[in-house]
Order: sequence, then C-alpha cells, then structure tokens
Amino acid sequence: MAVVFSFVFLGICLVCALGLFESKESNKDVGSKVSSRPDFALLLLKTVLPFSFAILHDEKFQWVLIVMITINSIIVYQSYRFGWVYYSDYVNKVFSVALGIMVWGNFILIIVKCLSNSNFSGGLQIYLLGIPIVGTMIWYTADDRIPLLNKNLENITRGEDAAL
Repeated sequence: MAVVFSFVFLGICLVCALGLFESKESNKDVGSKVSSRPDFALLLLKTVLPFSFAILHDEKFQWVLIVMITINSIIVYQSYRFGWVYYSDYVNKVFSVALGIMVWGNFILIIVKCLSNSNFSGGLQIYLLGIPIVGTMIWYTADDRIPLLNKNLENITRGEDAAL
C-alpha cells in the first residue's frame, strides 16, 4: 500500500513540476526559474534511490547502487550546470557547487569501494580535502554562454557556429 501511495504521490509531483510550471520573465525574486525540467530529474532521483536502497540492500548489489547513484548525480549536475535553471547566476552557481560536491562524493565512493579490500582508510580525508577544491573550480569556471553573446551575428554563416 505504501509503494502504491508513493508512486501516486510521485506522479502528482511530476505532473506539477512539468505541467503547472509558469516562467516569470521579469520577476525580481532570486529563486525564479526559467525551466523546471532539472527539478523533474532531481525529484525522480530522490524518489527512485530510496526504493533502490530498500530493494537492493544486499552486499552483492553495492556496485549496482554505486553506479546508479553516480550516473544519476552526473545527470542532475549537468542539467543544473548547463541548463541554467534560475534567472539569477548566483543561485545557478550555488546549485552547481552543491551538486558538484555530490558528484565528487560519489567519485570518492567509487574509489573507496575499489580499495575496500586494501588497507586504505583515507576516503573521508580525500572527500573533505576535495570539497573546497571542487567548489572553487565550479564557482570560478568561465560561463560557456559568453563567447556566443560576444560573437558578431554577421559572422555566423552556419547553424553550427551559433551553437555553444
């Protein structure tokens, strides 16, 4: 019964996230969004992963869970990082840094799982050391959209020249 209720609730949330989204072009609110598609991916991730952990809780399924978490976190990170969901660049960068740290943690999880049969015990130290490095790298990465904005429209002869 709980599983049925969860899937009904997921369906309602997904319909609300995609169907009832209204873009506000001139909103002064920092949290106003351009699109809700990355929210759909994040909501799907938050719903599928608990069921995956509940069903695949044996030790023989650990690699399946790790790969599933890593792939899903990369998809969500890319949808927020390159989709520019929010009108505010500051909020976009904050979300990109938070999701980048999640991806970093998943890569460390893969490293720790690969070295689980050895004497390695530095996973937490590597993770904590990498948080400021990953955050700084993501925060100060140049915006991909600026070269297209600076390109002279008269120099564009093909459609591929206008792509990012």
